[in-house]
Amino acid sequence: MSSAVLAVTGGIVGQMVFTMWHDRHTRYKMRVVLYLDLERMFTIVDVVMGVSGKALGPLWQEDQIRRGLTFHAEAHLRGNPETYYQLRERSEADMLYLDFHRIADDMNSLPVNSSLALRMFANMVHAGKLDRGCFMRFLGRKRAMWLLERIDAHQREDEELRRQLEAARRAEEEPGENSKADAKPD
Repeated sequence: MSSAVLAVTGGIVGQMVFTMWHDRHTRYKMRVVLYLDLERMFTIVDVVMGVSGKALGPLWQEDQIRRGLTFHAEAHLRGNPETYYQLRERSEADMLYLDFHRIADDMNSLPVNSSLALRMFANMVHAGKLDRGCFMRFLGRKRAMWLLERIDAHQREDEELRRQLEAARRAEEEPGENSKADAKPD
């Protein structure tokens, strides 16, 4: 009798451990797909937009963006909501996918949308919303180091734009010497 109870208890515990391991492994695989896809799209946009538009032309850039941003992995992720919604990076990934869709869908605003998406990506990595360690584990050292260098460059660009905007805002708020000269006489 005690061996039967022990067997049933062992089976229940074993099933619980297996289920927890399986769920964790499934989330890990989903996270790998997510990080590889986000890196791929970031790289495509960064490299294509980094090439001088005059050298190959804006039509070349549009063509490369259309070919590169396929969104197959996004479809896979969204096709498995029971796992995808458990990822802590899901809301950030959703925002980035929206930005990358905006790039692909509105070629008239390609430079602006691309810049915004790359800076948003960089902000999310710097804020810890996307894990640098995951990029290192999933991409390999060389590829991850290149990506993180590019992310840092876009973060510096974003910080510089923020500083310029703040300086312009402060200049508007503070009355300067030119304000009297610019005023119209009565």
